[in-house]
Amino acid sequence: PKSVADWTVLEATPEFKIEMRTQYCERLEDDLDKTELILKITNLTKVELNLMWDFDYYYNNECVNCGKQNTEFQSSLHLDPLETKEGQCEDTDRTLRHFVKFENIETKVLTDFKISNIRSKNPLDINKTK
Repeated sequence: PKSVADWTVLEATPEFKIEMRTQYCERLEDDLDKTELILKITNLTKVELNLMWDFDYYYNNECVNCGKQNTEFQSSLHLDPLETKEGQCEDTDRTLRHFVKFENIETKVLTDFKISNIRSKNPLDINKTK
């Protein structure tokens, strides 16, 4: 990749850590190079963990989905004990990869985002929410 930013911690609890960085992603097939927001999520426990969260997107400083109950903006992820999962430019699943902007055409730009309503569940304790 041409440029990769350092990891920034978005959320840290005794159970998990969510980090993000921006990354330049080259697309040879159509020359639509782009910048993506990449997430890295770590299970800090010795048990399986299921995380769920909502993602609020701000394009050109305007939230496009705030207050909307839509599964398109909700994500979930299963992590084994002490496992880390990190998004990649090539991922087709948007759980750990989010579009920021195209590099060579004018489009809306992701200017801010918020991860909210984070819930964690241990499969053995299905009633526990965070």
